[in-house]
Amino acid sequence: MNVEVNIDGVHYPALAERISKEGNSLETSYPGDWRPRETVNVANCRVLQAQSSHPIHKGDVIEALFEQTNGQSGWQRASVREIKADFIVVDSVEGPQHTDVVAANKCRNGAVYTQFSAADLRTDSIGMTRHYFGESSRSFVQKICRLENELAQSRKLVEELRNENAILRKRLTESEHSDTRGRIEALIDERIKKRTDRVNFESPPLLKREEENCERVESEIRTPKVRPRRAAALKIKSYAEPQLKGKLWRPSKNN
Repeated sequence: MNVEVNIDGVHYPALAERISKEGNSLETSYPGDWRPRETVNVANCRVLQAQSSHPIHKGDVIEALFEQTNGQSGWQRASVREIKADFIVVDSVEGPQHTDVVAANKCRNGAVYTQFSAADLRTDSIGMTRHYFGESSRSFVQKICRLENELAQSRKLVEELRNENAILRKRLTESEHSDTRGRIEALIDERIKKRTDRVNFESPPLLKREEENCERVESEIRTPKVRPRRAAALKIKSYAEPQLKGKLWRPSKNN
């Protein structure tokens, strides 16, 4: 908790890290570690509970935040000599002697401090396992094992390497580990042969269909159902092709 520690008449902000077993002292640390951790008496500590908003007048005894010789700033009791706008001229009345002009927001008037004793302090502990991650990992592994057993009993366990490609990859990996180059080549040749046999098995029907289509076209041209003009044009073209020799030749009415 945040406390203020009295050191030579100056109260410095500090953080109470730990309470002693007897409860009469606190282990405190300071912001920025400007002072090493130390054990201080509870009587030298206080807690700021509230701060009143009463105006500050000339002659009041207040607390002002003075910069100390050690480079830190601490709260000291001081009397108000003069007020000028947002600044107050103060003289320290406890601790090191200071006369300084301090900003109004660095002065506290009517602050309520609580001096606590060992009877006011209470410590509680929260029980936690020291092997949290180890225990959680163990329970996670056990849960996976139970899940695998349930899936196996209900026949819902997914089998691996069902397709041919996965099986081939597994065999090739095993062959690489065993350094048998002949097995790898044999597996590749076997795969290529399967592909070739499949193509050869499917090719004859395709070629046969193409041949049938060609025969149908020729038969349609030769049948008497084709129009006479089409048949005559084909006949003239067949007679004219050997005599063209790159020139356009049209038969006349006499020919």
